[in-house]
Amino acid sequence: MGDLFSNSHVKAALYLTDQGCYLLKAKTGNDGKDGVIVKNLREADVCAAFTHSTKDSGWLPSGILRVGNTVSGPWFVYFAQRQTVKITLAQRGEFLIPLPATILFGYSGHYHLFALADKEISPSCLVYHAPFPNTDDKGEICWGSNPKPKVDSDKAPSIWKLFFDSPFNDHYADGKSKTYRKDVRTLLEKTVGAAEFPVEELVSMNINIGKMINQLVRGDL
Repeated sequence: MGDLFSNSHVKAALYLTDQGCYLLKAKTGNDGKDGVIVKNLREADVCAAFTHSTKDSGWLPSGILRVGNTVSGPWFVYFAQRQTVKITLAQRGEFLIPLPATILFGYSGHYHLFALADKEISPSCLVYHAPFPNTDDKGEICWGSNPKPKVDSDKAPSIWKLFFDSPFNDHYADGKSKTYRKDVRTLLEKTVGAAEFPVEELVSMNINIGKMINQLVRGDL
């Protein structure tokens, strides 16, 4: 079957490319003889056109940068600025420490935590390993025996807080600090009383946050 766009009764056609985007091809003029226009469309535009509906995210919690949906379910990106928090190191006690800026990514029951050396966020910011135990080499949080929180962008701040309220043990404590490579908890203890986290101690993941999030959404990480 040939391209039906040449049929006089067809006024427009929608194409799905192998890159996942949509192209609208439409005839102009009442008789379709004035010319043809081609336009890129977002998925949300196509959805609204076919369902005659609109979408409104509503008021998003402070720190939410992006939200989305895939076949695996909803996902979100949450940014937490530099701040001071109280943490508990198992068998060592409680410590009031400064944190670097952090990014929490949640999708399909999984959560990844990353650190930033920059104070503010942009897609070009380099990603660093979160300088805490209980996150693996890809940044995924290990919740231990605790149930994983449901992925919900409205609850992102409380999910972020839950991570820091949970006691840190020695799981995945290595490779998170340039000086204290065997156990980042030693670094955390030494930051008590400091005005800011020593970002020069952060270990780079050699990728920027824009590319990292895209890989996570696609499931490529």
